[in-house]
Amino acid sequence: MRRLATVAVTAVVIGLFAASPVLSETSPAGEVVPIITPEPPLLTYSEAPELAELVKRGDLPPVAERLPPDPPVVQPLEELGSYGGTIRFIEMYYTDFGSSTRFMSENLFSLTAPTGQHRYPNLAKSLEISDDLQTFTITLREGVKWSDGHELTTEDIVFGWEDMLLYSPDPDVDPDTLAPAITNVGGKPFTLEAIDDYTLVIRTAAPFADMPAVLTHVFSEPRPRPAHYLRQFHPKYAGEGKDATEMWQEFQEVHSVLTNPDLPTYGPWITDEVREGDALTMRRNPYYWKVDTQGRQLPYADRVRMSYIKDGEVQKLQLSAGAFDFTQWPPTDAVLFQQQRAGNYEMPARNSYYFGIRINIPWVSKSHDDPNERKLAELLKDERFLRAMQLAIDNRQMTTAYVSPELFDFIGGTVGHPNFHRDSVAGSQHSDPRVAALWEFLEEWQHYDLDEAKRLLDELGLRIGDDGFRHYPDGGRIEITMGTWSDWQPVGEVGQMAAVQLENDLKIKFFVQTKTWSEGVQPWYVQGDIPVLMVGIDQEYWATNIFNTRTMYQIPAIDWIKSDGAQGVEPYDALKEPLRELVSLETQSRSTPDPERKLDLAIQAADILIRNHIGYPWLMGYQANTVYTHNRIVNMPAGYPGTGSPRFMRLEQWSIGE
Repeated sequence: MRRLATVAVTAVVIGLFAASPVLSETSPAGEVVPIITPEPPLLTYSEAPELAELVKRGDLPPVAERLPPDPPVVQPLEELGSYGGTIRFIEMYYTDFGSSTRFMSENLFSLTAPTGQHRYPNLAKSLEISDDLQTFTITLREGVKWSDGHELTTEDIVFGWEDMLLYSPDPDVDPDTLAPAITNVGGKPFTLEAIDDYTLVIRTAAPFADMPAVLTHVFSEPRPRPAHYLRQFHPKYAGEGKDATEMWQEFQEVHSVLTNPDLPTYGPWITDEVREGDALTMRRNPYYWKVDTQGRQLPYADRVRMSYIKDGEVQKLQLSAGAFDFTQWPPTDAVLFQQQRAGNYEMPARNSYYFGIRINIPWVSKSHDDPNERKLAELLKDERFLRAMQLAIDNRQMTTAYVSPELFDFIGGTVGHPNFHRDSVAGSQHSDPRVAALWEFLEEWQHYDLDEAKRLLDELGLRIGDDGFRHYPDGGRIEITMGTWSDWQPVGEVGQMAAVQLENDLKIKFFVQTKTWSEGVQPWYVQGDIPVLMVGIDQEYWATNIFNTRTMYQIPAIDWIKSDGAQGVEPYDALKEPLRELVSLETQSRSTPDPERKLDLAIQAADILIRNHIGYPWLMGYQANTVYTHNRIVNMPAGYPGTGSPRFMRLEQWSIGE
């Protein structure tokens, strides 16, 4: 098993959160802050041979002119790397490689290795937080350049915020409604002010203790976009005499590296070619702004190639042969585990991963013209029915069948919850009576008792008809349509298993609809187009010291609560007060920097969420979530934490060994 080197570092975190009690200024024991301040400072720099040749021919400025005056110095996780080679990704999720390209992101702040428990400066070099937690001053590193050589400044962040996220070609649209939900604080989105080229001030309408976490997340906003390049396509700047709506539609293609290889980037590699559903290739960025401890410009690898492979059996064959270097969601397969030595790869566990059937609150809450849909909506609100369905799910049997008996002890589990588990901070604190009681509730809720399940259905008057299936008391067969993802192998397979088991044992008819994300799964979640969803849920522990109501994916119902009915879908009456309490707890958590207070609020929220079955009333156990890492890669962490920041993997320092 590859292990991270334990090294002493000089972390450049002084002043990062100096005015904030949220985070410490030093890295916790065992964590590695990769960016260091060398003593004495570096005086010379070098580059990859292919770039040196371009400089020699006069096609590229010298490396010292391409780097910032004081470039970040990256201390490798294991050893100094060597130039050359191609990193091989396998993408099994998005046909446009949206999953794999997350690992290329460069946030203002990043996370330490191996557990991501500390934040450190990355594109920014400092963050100052006012005492009232409403003013956040970010200082950027000077001299960072886009891949076309143009300097990156605060202008690029303000452009990305005001002219992209908050822009609409429709003048009647309120820009405030376009801001990402996490950036809405006190009923208003962030406001940005560029003081100079390197100083940015973010202000919030209410205290916001979670700003450091937001600025570190893989989908963090605000973040830079290349204003100097994109303005030529933007209707606000180049739209005179043109249709703004048409220009804005075309702009959506222009500003994505997945559809426009010419778009400047500040990541380690530049897109060469994208063939959706097939392959994406990237080449070294000659203006990448980090160096190693010997002054060698990163990245080490010349290129990155991402291959999309939809067929599960082909995935297993190629992965078992060691044909790829990394994937974050390898198939759960005994043969793949058995071939680790022969294929020269490893599959370390990184966190817990859950299977569950989620009740779609917007669907249940809507008015339905069809009488059977109205009756199903009422049934899905009844705790007795929810209880019967869970009692009929044999967690251990299903988990064992999916992961195989050989792997069960390694990656299988039978009792847990995506928003509360023993691996969480609170879950390990059984001295708290609320925690102990909640865990007892989960153990009781998830145990298997088919006879009791049938008794509850009989009590509800749901009798088995001549066709062999259960019917409503006043007629009409009970039919449940369940959506599941076909391109996320575990979800699709476990969803089919669950439907078959419930149909056979309880005589309730299930219809399973499958889609890929690219085919349009999102409307199921956002618009409430389907009664229930089979989901795979990554580690989303609320019972830590931070939570976000949007991770429930009951977005329309939450939007209705937060907007006092102006937006979203009105939830049914029994859930209104629990949802209001959750939103209130979230608001309190976002405004307090005290970790103990945050933990207390999160435990309260987890209790409301689980006992009211908001999210995942039907659970099918959990398994350890593994990653696939090839041993030829040096400086690859043995996994990444489920913290929403795959940037933790830091591909720029991956080096291809033997």
